[in-house]
Amino acid sequence: MMHRLLFVWCLLVVSGCTTYNGLKPVYPPAGQGSATVVESMQPTLRWEADRDPSAMYDLKIVEGILSVAGVWNASWDAGRMVYHREGLREPQHQVETPLDSSGLYLWSVRSRRSDGSVSVWSTYNHYFGFAVPGASSFALSCHQPFRFRTPE
Repeated sequence: MMHRLLFVWCLLVVSGCTTYNGLKPVYPPAGQGSATVVESMQPTLRWEADRDPSAMYDLKIVEGILSVAGVWNASWDAGRMVYHREGLREPQHQVETPLDSSGLYLWSVRSRRSDGSVSVWSTYNHYFGFAVPGASSFALSCHQPFRFRTPE
């Protein structure tokens, strides 16, 4: 009985959640683990509309970079800007110039409201934490741009 109680006491508690900063993506979705493969080299990106019906949107797409360790770098500073549009009137946009096949891309959108305010560039924040009962806890949280892959 004592061993079972000790096992339960030492049990690792793991939790995680995803939150969004700014406008939430509709397609491709974010926070799904691996990047969604889109339907074409000129995908239509969609996001939830701003609460201001007259808001306009800015969109940017950055090329993802494969690190030395073989992991995709999800930093805006890592890759080159491959697409940028401002003043979009709808909460969706079809990329006008073809992207490379089998590429990983990072994207984000922000809104420009009629009152002159500009929202933050949208990201998702995946929080992952664990704790050992009776000991300290650890949490990892990072703001990441949305990701997608183009087909082969």
